[in-house]
Amino acid sequence: MGPRCNPERGSLRDHVRPGLRIVGFERRVSVAFVVEPTEVIIIRILYAGQRFDEES
Repeated sequence: MGPRCNPERGSLRDHVRPGLRIVGFERRVSVAFVVEPTEVIIIRILYAGQRFDEES
């Protein structure tokens, strides 16, 4: 199931960015996204343990 069907899944990371959620995919990729009233916005796709950094 993708974010369109279940947008509130993933770990909430408000300390990094308000509303930011991160969910793992196939044990290698993490997807960082925010849920807006009418859409899900993918902020970043992180591969192999990369860290989400607010400034990059």
